[in-house]
Amino acid sequence: MDFWYFITLLGGKEIYLFFIPLVYFLYSRKEGWRFMLLVAFSALVSEFLKEIIREPRPPKSMWKVEVKGYSFPSGHATTATAVWCYLSLKIKELRILAPIIIALISISRVMLGVHYWWDVVGGILLGLCICTFFFYLEKNLPIRKNGKRKKLAFVSLLFILAVIICGLGKLPEEAMILAGMAIAHLLVVEILNFEELSSLIQRTVAFLFSSVLIVTVLLLKIKLLYPITGFLVIFLPHALRKII
Repeated sequence: MDFWYFITLLGGKEIYLFFIPLVYFLYSRKEGWRFMLLVAFSALVSEFLKEIIREPRPPKSMWKVEVKGYSFPSGHATTATAVWCYLSLKIKELRILAPIIIALISISRVMLGVHYWWDVVGGILLGLCICTFFFYLEKNLPIRKNGKRKKLAFVSLLFILAVIICGLGKLPEEAMILAGMAIAHLLVVEILNFEELSSLIQRTVAFLFSSVLIVTVLLLKIKLLYPITGFLVIFLPHALRKII
């Protein structure tokens, strides 16, 4: 099962939490912001449905890895589908690779005994809906028009979902970290108007700094620190650049 364990790691929250700062600092703040929202929304919606449906996972004797929470829909399948479908819509070269990655990540959850097949099918369908929703917003609500208002509205929607999920049960770790990132982005870009980091060295240092912070908070497993860490990941590199 080593192969399937490796594949399922590719759909884990840690990958997305590192990928987003990578895009944000080394490619584009705008694209990084979109990925924050996409991953956070996927995590929150799948967790919301899990807490509503409350379908038990397969018997623990079948598990090859340790997991928590309910079974339907698969969070791995949901987020992988939303992210890779979105990427394939933006980058034509990924249109063959994306379905393969989605299929492998989804199958891995069944092979590792932590989901039924209908859990991953439901996750794939949900991920397709989320991707379609995001792509529609991007095409029909350009970020340059009333950008601040639209960003605040979307973050408010995420906040409402988070509050509901807190009331129902467990709030996803990645959503808590991404919430801190989103708030910091709004502060840095929309309120303080900090410029984007310019040199490759600055961008690389910012990414490495964010990676260290994320690894630290995930190892500590102190939930109170998740949103604070997310905030610092985005805010500190910009603040230090402004001071220096």
